[in-house]
Amino acid sequence: MKLTGDERGIEVLKVIRQTRPDYLKFLITEARSSTLRFVEFHSEDEQKFLLKFHARTGDLVVERLDP
Repeated sequence: MKLTGDERGIEVLKVIRQTRPDYLKFLITEARSSTLRFVEFHSEDEQKFLLKFHARTGDLVVERLDP
């Protein structure tokens, strides 16, 4: 599984991994198992991101949502 996409979003996920690892596991599981294949999360400053799962490759892609 490869993580690509918005650098700021990836940094937010790294912070989540350090501070709330169970929440990161939830996000990944939700992205992989939901019918839409994505989950929304946000940074400390309320910037919103999408974590998308690409079933064909197994990769996770982070995208920034506009405010």
